[in-house]
Amino acid sequence: MMKSTPKQRQFIGFLRKQLNIDTETYLDILQSYGVDSSKDLTRGQAEELLQSLKCKAAEIGAYKSKTGSHYTKYNNMSGRYGMGTPAQLRKIDAMWKNISNQPTDTAKEKALNSFIERITGKKRLSFLTQNEISKVIKAIQVMEQNQKEKIKNG
Repeated sequence: MMKSTPKQRQFIGFLRKQLNIDTETYLDILQSYGVDSSKDLTRGQAEELLQSLKCKAAEIGAYKSKTGSHYTKYNNMSGRYGMGTPAQLRKIDAMWKNISNQPTDTAKEKALNSFIERITGKKRLSFLTQNEISKVIKAIQVMEQNQKEKIKNG
């Protein structure tokens, strides 16, 4: 698993300051990911945390995205009856980045879509229904567990 990048950690620190998050609260947030330091976050976990912090900072006017509007990946997918919510799609995206070995975001997305097609028959993450979301999350969790066991057993 790839660890968080210095750029991600720097941005987490920036948003933490913008949100006035005290040390105790920050450590609680990190503990929710099972780590004591942002250096121990995986890239996917760091991205998930960044998305959460960006949303909170945007809500209080402490952060604006480079596009000038508050945009979070998959927000344009909200309100689709029976389909995956933006939060669910982001969760799968972050989980995949956490276990993926592909070197680029484009390669990771291509691999994720291939994985989704094997599991559900659908071509893209955004096409998934609520039922299919659950199947994909469970499959990725199994892959994560297998990776952990492989690392543990050497």
